[in-house]
Amino acid sequence: MTRNSGVDMLLKFEKTIRYLAKSGYFLNVQEDVRYYRKYPIISNSFFSEINVNLFERILNLFGWNLSSCDFDDQKLIIIGAPHTSNWDFPLTLLALWAMKIKLSWVAKHTLFRQPIGSIFKALGGIPVNRKVRHGFIHQIHSLFAENDTIYLAIAPEGTRSKVDHWKTGFYQIALGANVNIGLGFVDYEKKIIGIGRIFKPTGDIESDFAEIRGFYQDKIGKYPELQSDIRVRAKEVTFFKKKFQKE
Repeated sequence: MTRNSGVDMLLKFEKTIRYLAKSGYFLNVQEDVRYYRKYPIISNSFFSEINVNLFERILNLFGWNLSSCDFDDQKLIIIGAPHTSNWDFPLTLLALWAMKIKLSWVAKHTLFRQPIGSIFKALGGIPVNRKVRHGFIHQIHSLFAENDTIYLAIAPEGTRSKVDHWKTGFYQIALGANVNIGLGFVDYEKKIIGIGRIFKPTGDIESDFAEIRGFYQDKIGKYPELQSDIRVRAKEVTFFKKKFQKE
């Protein structure tokens, strides 16, 4: 199976999503409300027992098993790694839906071009322009402050290609919004997917990333050679020390 096959599969989701929308699974969009509320949110009827069991059965049919730690957080940053394939996205959606999690997720704004863009937004997608990072982080902080329940999924690698560091936006958001981080994973070797641990960031980014790195050290992506290094750039360490660590 090629790496581009995931895109083909997502395109095939279009008819299904449109059917669900017509069936009342998505709430109506109000264009005059604030940033987060502009996007269609999956309604509670989407998480009926029949649907939840169906989502997990679909995972099982593909040979996957769902595994998650217990948590009662109503607000959570969920990071997903390793991210090496287009298949990571639909698998993650099925897994979180099977856990009755209404997730929101961020991705580069170029992915939200039509016709697929409206589908991504209906599935909880929030486009982000990476060139205006700090404005985005402020918007997400507001999102957490204004909502009683929100689960935001972020892929800290930022790309399916191998890079020598993780992006730290998820960490800054978690500290600024005072929320925990769910360590989500997709392990293609064991065929297990889920949220393995709830992690509370301390502001000591080097120590925290060492713990996160330890958690993911045995998680294998679809293309292991493309897994990125779980490390922080020196300038990011300096930034967090100045902003979050007390003298």
